[in-house]
Amino acid sequence: MATQTLPSFRVFLARLAASARRAAAPACPVPSMQQLAEHGQLMEAADLLTLARAVKRA
Repeated sequence: MATQTLPSFRVFLARLAASARRAAAPACPVPSMQQLAEHGQLMEAADLLTLARAVKRA
């Protein structure tokens, strides 16, 4: 009976370790709207609407 719970316990430990690694990693700063615009990565409202419609259809 104990051998059947062992794999799930290993999965639990692996997920716990991964969670701890993510928590210890430095957070990536979120770019501001101005920074996105400077790099040409800011999407227009019409582009966002087109993208949303395409995703909804898929």
